[in-house]
Amino acid sequence: MFAHSSNQLQRSPGDPRHRGTILDPFAGSGTTGVAALAEGRSFIGIEQSRHYHQVASRRLEHVA
Repeated sequence: MFAHSSNQLQRSPGDPRHRGTILDPFAGSGTTGVAALAEGRSFIGIEQSRHYHQVASRRLEHVA
């Protein structure tokens, strides 16, 4: 299993800019992660497939 997490946007819950963290246990190509980061939220994605982990990682690098 592979995981991807965006630390750039993580903020503590007490910070007024904290908008929550999205957990996607079936990340696939990373569409949920792209949307979460675009909305200023943190994202944690989990993907079983090495291929889709690589696809999602490439997509998320361009957004984060």
